[in-house]
Amino acid sequence: KFLDMSLLMSYKEVHGAIFPLLKSNEWAEQVEPEGTIVTPFFSGTIEPHRNPFVAYCYDMGENVSFLRKKDLHDDIEMESLHLQSLDQLKVALADTTGWQQLNFDEDSEDLEVIVLSGNYYCSEAILSPDIMRRAHNKLNSNLLAVSIPARGKIFAIDGNVVEESFHRFVLASLRQYYNSDATPISSVIWKVVDGKVVGFFEGTESLEDAIEDVRQGKMIVIVDDEDRENEGDLMIAAEKATPELINFMARFGRGLICLTLTEKR
Repeated sequence: KFLDMSLLMSYKEVHGAIFPLLKSNEWAEQVEPEGTIVTPFFSGTIEPHRNPFVAYCYDMGENVSFLRKKDLHDDIEMESLHLQSLDQLKVALADTTGWQQLNFDEDSEDLEVIVLSGNYYCSEAILSPDIMRRAHNKLNSNLLAVSIPARGKIFAIDGNVVEESFHRFVLASLRQYYNSDATPISSVIWKVVDGKVVGFFEGTESLEDAIEDVRQGKMIVIVDDEDRENEGDLMIAAEKATPELINFMARFGRGLICLTLTEKR
């Protein structure tokens, strides 16, 4: 089978350029029955709810329209469509300033993080080996830890950093995922080698689950390091606190009930 270029060009003239677009698993589950073309982002073994999807869209300037199976000729292969969309992606991202160093947040000032931003499709850079190889060169690392927490941005660090630095990157990425004004995409930290996603860093699931529980108003236990105080703390989100939860803390946790606030508040 071959890609019918004349057919694809006619789509482009009528609908606009075709781009890949990363979407959450929840979104894909809703639109796939309607015939929208979606493919799993990562083809390896991963819990389905943690794996985002790749959709394809016509970019019409002010909005996008997603491709449906009925829009494509029977002889057009998905691989060919994907490669064509990546070519368009590289053209679009050529106008960005490229990978830039960033202080992710005030807790990670000594962690070398690079970011690609300034374009609606920056998150999709993870799909392009050419663009990701530039990140390898920027960090001088053969292994990248990459996060795509929300629309329009992608972050990367050297995947060989010490555990403490990696955990700070994970936490900062999760803050972006949960607190960004942009549409969330993925909470997973992906492994990239030679520009390609080869897997994901394991061990972050407990953090993701704990944050989600706190968001839902559930109480969790934070366990201290064995070399520090080696104790456990009950924690809830202050905005979800109830008299019953505070009473549980006072009765079974004992000690002081503390409130953490940002300096600004």
